[in-house]
Amino acid sequence: MVNSLEERLKKHANAFDGLLSLIPAKYYYDEDTSNQWKKKRKTKEERQRDKRRKLDPNTNNDVSAEQMMKKREKEAKPVVIPGQKEGSLKNESIEKKLQQSETIDTQAITLIYDDNGEILNKNEEKEAEDVESKIAEEKKKKAALNHEKNKKLAIEKSERKKKLTEEQKALKQKHLAELRSKLSAKITKLREQRKAPGTSVPGAPTSREQILEERRRKRELKKSNKQVEEEEEDDDDDDDDDDDDDDDNDEEDTERTSKPKELKKSDVFYGNITFEDGTRVTSDLTAVRKAKKKKGPANKDIGAHLKKLEKTRKELGKMDVDKRKRVENKSSWSRALASVEGEKVKDDEQLLRKSLKRKEATKRRTKREWRERKKDLHELMDAKQQRRLQNVWIQKENKRRGKKDQIRQLPSHKKLSRSNIKRARAGFEGRIKTGRGKSRGH
Repeated sequence: MVNSLEERLKKHANAFDGLLSLIPAKYYYDEDTSNQWKKKRKTKEERQRDKRRKLDPNTNNDVSAEQMMKKREKEAKPVVIPGQKEGSLKNESIEKKLQQSETIDTQAITLIYDDNGEILNKNEEKEAEDVESKIAEEKKKKAALNHEKNKKLAIEKSERKKKLTEEQKALKQKHLAELRSKLSAKITKLREQRKAPGTSVPGAPTSREQILEERRRKRELKKSNKQVEEEEEDDDDDDDDDDDDDDDNDEEDTERTSKPKELKKSDVFYGNITFEDGTRVTSDLTAVRKAKKKKGPANKDIGAHLKKLEKTRKELGKMDVDKRKRVENKSSWSRALASVEGEKVKDDEQLLRKSLKRKEATKRRTKREWRERKKDLHELMDAKQQRRLQNVWIQKENKRRGKKDQIRQLPSHKKLSRSNIKRARAGFEGRIKTGRGKSRGH
């Protein structure tokens, strides 16, 4: 499995190397643009020399990506990992020897062929074979050294782990037991605090019925708390409106008597800032109020508005004089504020009755029109059926009779309806309405 994996990896590496050798380096690596602004303009002689060099077949300017990569690897500084200095130095010495042997292989060895393609200098061929064998041996030695080094490191790590576990196993187990006991004690304490079922605290539910009863009680308590909070919010809003007026009067008095002082952040108040979803910002811009649910009848339900007015009138009649005055004053202020904010206040009984009367009249008219339309449609269907039956009877009679004695069929409904309609003349002839309601054409 290992050999096959290594072979596959080598094949893939060779394939990628082949691809890299086909790609020119100028397309694979970015050009060095650090000195592009420092370059001087070339002279005429330099340009001609570069042109000749491009056309010269002996000079090969196209460098592949693989060659550039190898060049960078040679020029790069060796990486030294902490704790592996000795091994890295040995590897560097081996790499240097390999590079020297490669240079010997590429530079010193030259093969000479005769006309038939046979090698003339056989001694040089033998030397090349010796160099190749040396390189292979050095590579094997390098691989063996690396393998031994990795093996030693793995053995050292395993020995360290074994020593640690043998020495500190008892301490670790003891520490874990202490932590578990602390956690269980904390959990039991919290369960006792909230009187969870199954605990021995007095007041904790023991049966299923008691647990359900406790849950129901908590739900009711939550609901009642929520209602109280909503009522308090409503009262706060009303108090804010009343306090604003009192504050204005108090400020006028204090301005006359006291000297002007520097305003703090808490003394600055802003107007109502409302968002699209209905939420409002508080006067000191520190919090956001949620939008209230609109209470009362719908905007178009006039009957409900009238009922509400009658109900309030009855309630005011039952109240004392002082209380009635307070309520009327409060309602007048709320109406004024609502009208300022742009809301339509529907509290005029006379106008509401008029609009209700008009609405009922339109309802009656539309009802009558619908009834008449249904009646007309029914009559029209009956007339069509009668006409069709008569035309069928006429067709039967005409089959018996001759051509001279034929009975004419009744016209269709469409022709009758078209004949009754008075159509206007073509064009754009307008009409002027006179005071008496008559029209006169131009």
